Amino acid sequence: MHYVFWQKGILSAWRYISPSNKKKNENTIANTESADVLVHLVHGTFEPNAPWTQSNSDLCKEINKVNPKLGISRFVWDGKNTETSRKNAALQLGNHIKDSPAKYNYIIAHSHGAAIVREMSYMFDDVARKVEGVCLLSPPFIYRRKITRTSGALMHLIDISGSLSIQLMFALILKPFGLYDFYFALLVFALTAFAEVKLSQKYKKEVLSEVEDGKLREAVDFRNVEIYHAIGDEADSGLRFVSSLHEGCFAIFSQLKKAQTSQHKLIHWSAFISYISHILAGLIVWEFYPQDTAWLISLLVSFTIVFLSHIFQWLRPSRDIPHVLFIAAMPVAIFSFWLALAKGIAYGDLRLIFCPEVFIASSETPAGDHQVLKFAPQSDGVLMHSTHSNAEALQNVAQWLYCSEKERKNRNT
Repeated sequence: MHYVFWQKGILSAWRYISPSNKKKNENTIANTESADVLVHLVHGTFEPNAPWTQSNSDLCKEINKVNPKLGISRFVWDGKNTETSRKNAALQLGNHIKDSPAKYNYIIAHSHGAAIVREMSYMFDDVARKVEGVCLLSPPFIYRRKITRTSGALMHLIDISGSLSIQLMFALILKPFGLYDFYFALLVFALTAFAEVKLSQKYKKEVLSEVEDGKLREAVDFRNVEIYHAIGDEADSGLRFVSSLHEGCFAIFSQLKKAQTSQHKLIHWSAFISYISHILAGLIVWEFYPQDTAWLISLLVSFTIVFLSHIFQWLRPSRDIPHVLFIAAMPVAIFSFWLALAKGIAYGDLRLIFCPEVFIASSETPAGDHQVLKFAPQSDGVLMHSTHSNAEALQNVAQWLYCSEKERKNRNT
């Protein structure tokens, strides 16, 4: 508990926001007897000073024990959880390896550091010739796709879900103090709905364009890719969880849309039942109350109205969503907005709030055929996501480097 909440929580956050730690990237090279081979350590999100990348870390000690002649290089980036930071880091990493004095290079990347390696592999084609292998520790690879939503007109509620959420928040906070009335609500809704529609128009086009371009950049374009994952990884599981919850809202919308189709079928069946009821009632009145012509006229008029309404619905069926379905969908739309906000924060891209047509999720592997070696947690004192601190994983990393180097030397002789 001390490790999770203090070291990984409070201290990591403080290191991230503290002015004393906001320095330029200091990429260092240490523990080397030869400049021919370097191992580059790439940290993940929120940890520019990641302990596992330091020269006295368990990982570095294990690497030096098995491979004493390998140099170790720390690559430092700002560690922010944003698409922009990761792309900038990919550019910096490419230049870092391009300028590396070593002829042969290996990369060990943790968490979103793997996304940086993936992006870098497409930015620098010439760097691939200098990279002999890549080892990715607990990588949550992000995939984005355009998805067809089947909710029909109900999707309009998603377009103003932020406005509905803000309206509800104001109502809960201000109503007890008598500061919330119809005119205030109307003004807030008009302003927020206008802003939300404009932001949606801007970011939908922007993100969908990036999604199309990203389809060709989903693999790690390096040879000898090794992937290690922790069973029950918190980071990867958390990303998938928030994505699945948000997608669940769209699934509910889709089911409500299907309820509209069921309603059309119900109209026809209810019309036929009404015909039979009118005929039976008419026969009863005709048989037992033949002198009561008012009842017969009323039944005839009612039958005619039902018949004409049925014919009209049959010839020109309404495509409008029934009001009851819109009312049922409103709480889902409001909940969907907050989930979209959580998803945007988790994936480091708040534009996702305004792009419901984009499906996003994380995966353990990049595109392609990859084997994943999984490790069980050894104690509750270390986060499962911290594969870089798992003793068994460290041994495997060191052995992978040893075997890769041995294979390279045999290939070159």
